Amino acid sequence: MATTKYVSWLDKLPKPSTESYQIEPGNANARTPMDSGASKQRRLHRNPPDKFSMVWDMSQQQYELFEGFVQYGLNSGAEWFIMRHWVGVGFVYGTFRFSESPQYNVQNVGPTDFKVSATLERRDKKLISKAAYDVLAENSDFGIISDRLHKYINNTLVTTGRW
Repeated sequence: MATTKYVSWLDKLPKPSTESYQIEPGNANARTPMDSGASKQRRLHRNPPDKFSMVWDMSQQQYELFEGFVQYGLNSGAEWFIMRHWVGVGFVYGTFRFSESPQYNVQNVGPTDFKVSATLERRDKKLISKAAYDVLAENSDFGIISDRLHKYINNTLVTTGRW
């Protein structure tokens, strides 16, 4: 079985802004309206892609590099790529691709500054484990457990590459 090799987000490009960040979880269920009574609902997918609305603040040189990255590195934006991003469990790596047309929007916010926005779909959802969920759901001192879990995930799993 062939393994897929993904392009990585370039280190010279900025990370997505965490100030204006939207995540729309993918819907794993399908609903069928009934003639009478409640709709039937059933699970179709285990891991549907989530939609991310992201914004990057770029200099002129970064924007030029970004355009080249989309065109040449991502085959005009059709390919998946790996990028570090922020979610509930902290900073993680995810596999993304552009999902809308146009692929991105650009706003000139100064003589040499640009704000680039795009909607991406993420292939792999990053969640806490079932065991961590059980501990958090049953523990009354959520703040302490949550902080310890956050530190463990971000300082141990993510930084050591075991995530």
